Amino acid sequence: MLSLNFRAEKLFYSVLNKKTLLKDINFEFNEGEIICFLGNNGAGKSTLLKICAGVIEPTYGNVFINKEKINNINSLCRSRIISWLPQSLARAENFNVEEFLLLERDDNINILQKLNIEFSFDFSSVLRDFDIASQAKKEIILLSGGEWKRVQLARIWQRKSKILILDEPDGDLDLKHKINLIEKCKDYVVKNKAIIFIATHDIHFAKMIANRICALNNGVLTWNSKADIFWNLNILKKLYDLNNKDEFYFNSNESLSI
Repeated sequence: MLSLNFRAEKLFYSVLNKKTLLKDINFEFNEGEIICFLGNNGAGKSTLLKICAGVIEPTYGNVFINKEKINNINSLCRSRIISWLPQSLARAENFNVEEFLLLERDDNINILQKLNIEFSFDFSSVLRDFDIASQAKKEIILLSGGEWKRVQLARIWQRKSKILILDEPDGDLDLKHKINLIEKCKDYVVKNKAIIFIATHDIHFAKMIANRICALNNGVLTWNSKADIFWNLNILKKLYDLNNKDEFYFNSNESLSI
C-alpha cells in the first residue's frame, strides 16, 4: 500500500485588494507526522490550512496527496480523506450532543457506502474518549466553550480520515483536556497511518504534541524542520519578535499562548 504523502508546491494566495497572504509556500510531509504551524496573528496559518483542506483554492500553486492534485480528487473522496476543524464553528440549534454526533455518523456512513467502504463505529467510546458522555443529552447551545470544542473534536475523530487539519484545536480546552488531545493525536497518526496539521498559539502545547514545526511570518514559510531541531535552536524569540526580558516564559511549565 502506498505510504501517505502530502505536498504543497509554490503556493501563493492573494485577496481582492491584491494583498498577498501567502508567498511561495513549499513543503512535504508523510504519514505519522504531526505538524504544528506557529506564527503571530495574521501570519497566514489559517489561510494555509484552508488551502490544505481544500476549503479555498490557492491563487497559484498546487497541493498534492500521493501525487494527485487535491482539486482533481472528487468531493466525495476528499471528504473521506480530509477532515477540517475551523477555529470556530457555528453551534447547531435544536440539537443535543448525541443527536449532533449521530447525524455526523449517518453522513459518514452514507459517504462510505457510496465508496464501498465498510465502517465500524462505537458511539459510546467516542463520548468517553473526549469526556463528553455526561453532556450527551445537553443542548449544543448550552455547552461551555471547552465542551463545544470537545464535541467538535469527537465529530472529527469518528470519521477516521487520513488527514486531519485542525485550526487551534486546543482553544478553550483546559490543561486536562489539552493533555488528552495530545495523547489522542499521537495515537491517531500511528493507528490510522495519518498526518495531522495543527495551528496553535500555545507554545507548550506545540512542544508536547508536534514531531515537526513550521513557522510562518507575513505569509512566508520561514522554518520547516523536525521539532527537536526547532526547540534546540530556540527560534521563538526571533519568530515572535520578543525581547530577552520575555525569555522566562519559555521555561514555564504552564500553558502559554502568544
